[in-house]
Amino acid sequence: MEAIFHLLENLSAELSQRMSTVIWSLWKHRNLRVWDNVTETSVVVVERARNMVADWQLANAPDVLAATSPSSSGLAAHVGNSAPDHHTGPLWQPPMPGRYKCNVDAAFSFHHNRTGIGVCVRDSEGIFVLA
Repeated sequence: MEAIFHLLENLSAELSQRMSTVIWSLWKHRNLRVWDNVTETSVVVVERARNMVADWQLANAPDVLAATSPSSSGLAAHVGNSAPDHHTGPLWQPPMPGRYKCNVDAAFSFHHNRTGIGVCVRDSEGIFVLA
């Protein structure tokens, strides 16, 4: 664990992203093998990590952020808020009717030697179910 945090702190942002996503993809591969008896090739594991980085970069690109902000799509007027919105991420999209959506986030602090995770489940109407 110390070696991983040391590497993540000392690598460039690009290499840190790559390493984090490869580690996650390996974990995903392990779970697929243990729980679903699915074996993936190393190419699949690495490609999943690459796609995750590419998707994250695309979702955080300035032109995508501008296109998905409530003020540019006109959503702010629909919720009675005429003030400019400074939203900096993609808008939450509800799941299909009858389904739930689970959003997860995590934070790592080497300084405090802590890891935190947050989970929020909402239904297709966007109504809070569980955290």
